[in-house]
Amino acid sequence: MSKSKKILFSLTGSIACFKACGLLSELVKKGHVVQVVATHGAQQFIGLPTLEGLSGKKVLTDLYSAGDAMEHIDLHKWADFHVTCPMSAHKINEFAAGLGSDLLSTLFLSYNFEKPWFMVPAMNPHMYHHPITQNSIAKLNELGVQFIGPDSGQVACGYTGLGRMLEVEQILTYLKHKEVV
Repeated sequence: MSKSKKILFSLTGSIACFKACGLLSELVKKGHVVQVVATHGAQQFIGLPTLEGLSGKKVLTDLYSAGDAMEHIDLHKWADFHVTCPMSAHKINEFAAGLGSDLLSTLFLSYNFEKPWFMVPAMNPHMYHHPITQNSIAKLNELGVQFIGPDSGQVACGYTGLGRMLEVEQILTYLKHKEVV
């Protein structure tokens, strides 16, 4: 096992949140300290008690929670790197547009690109291939964001194509290759 890392792990609204829980669990099992940030959309797919149980820490959800008002600034200082898994088309496009509507998007706006930020896309193939989403991905790549995936295959809505979230082992292999875990 590599040296224990401090990982900022965020989830956005996607059915793939159930797979993201597997990645979260594996990171904790490997001895890393993981702070979870869950968007409102993510909470529609996975419960906060599950995320807290897997991480062993309070899940951050609100930009305006008492005592957490500076988390969008302080978390970057604390973390060794950031993983957003799953990353929805909505958040990809919101980040690229520079909008700060919640804790996660405000975290991105305060991000200084000194540490890696990995994003693991998961969405319908039409959403992934949409020209606006592709332009947003290109813009985020230019800023230094590293995308892990997606894969091609059947997604939850029944469509088949590029947009499926990679499997946990594939994501872990990528992170090991980048020497962050």
